[in-house]
This record gives sequence, C-alpha cells and structure tokens, in this order.
Amino acid sequence: MRTSDQEFIPDAAFGLKERGRTPRHFLVELDCGTEPVYSTKERDSLAKKLKLYYAHETACEGDYRVLFLFTTATPRLAHFLRITKELVPDPRRHIVLAAVLPSVLEHADPLRWPIFLDHDRRLVSLLSCPQFDAVLRQESLLAESWFTATSVLN
Repeated sequence: MRTSDQEFIPDAAFGLKERGRTPRHFLVELDCGTEPVYSTKERDSLAKKLKLYYAHETACEGDYRVLFLFTTATPRLAHFLRITKELVPDPRRHIVLAAVLPSVLEHADPLRWPIFLDHDRRLVSLLSCPQFDAVLRQESLLAESWFTATSVLN
C-alpha cells in the first residue's frame, strides 16, 4: 500500500463475502506492544500507522477496515482508541476496529458477534448479525472477559 510519499504493508489482509452483499475487505495489524502508541519522534508507532491508513483510505476512497489486534488486554488498547478518535479525519468513517486477539480466537462466532471496538468505543461485528437484537449485542460487551477483567476502557 502506498500513500503519496510512503509505502507500508499490513501484517495480513483478507476478504469476506456474504450472500447477496458486496465483499468486505480487512487489513490486519497485530500489536505485540513492541512500538509506542504515540511518539513525537520520527519512528514507527501505532499513531503513525493510523495516519498512513487514514491518508491511504482518503486518497483512494478505499472500502476496507483495519483491524488492530492486541495480543494482550492492557490499558494500551484504551490509549490506542483515544489516539484513534483524535486522528480520525472524518468521525463518521469507522475504518479502524480494535480487539484483543485471544478474545477473537476463542470466540465461537468472532465474525458475526460484536467483539470489535470502533473509535467511538462502540461494539461492532465484521459481518451482519441479524439473529441478535440490539440488547443482546450490548450484553456481549459485558460478557467479554477482556473488557470486564481489566481496566482497558477506563
């Protein structure tokens, strides 16, 4: 992927297609905690990656989501979501989603169940989830162990 002056490569990419719907494309960034969330120095950081994705998405009018998967549930996720909300060029566009990787891997239905957080800290699913009503979706937030077991969103 390329912005006007920089090239970058996501950790992974995949697409999902539901019957009767347009395909959805996802880019993946795996966060192991090895780079800072934000840095004023010219170095890799999650904020720098966010800026690159936002610039690319704006320039190419891409139709994709970027999944930031955190290997552990720590306050780092809350810090990332704060930075994401500050950097988003259009608050109505929710191209960045975040989750804790073990919750995604261990969930019975991680594609349809709302276990990803957007920059407004709303739970969303990757695919449509018609069998669950809004109340059940909100209850899923309380059931997610990474949310209730840590102070991630405080």
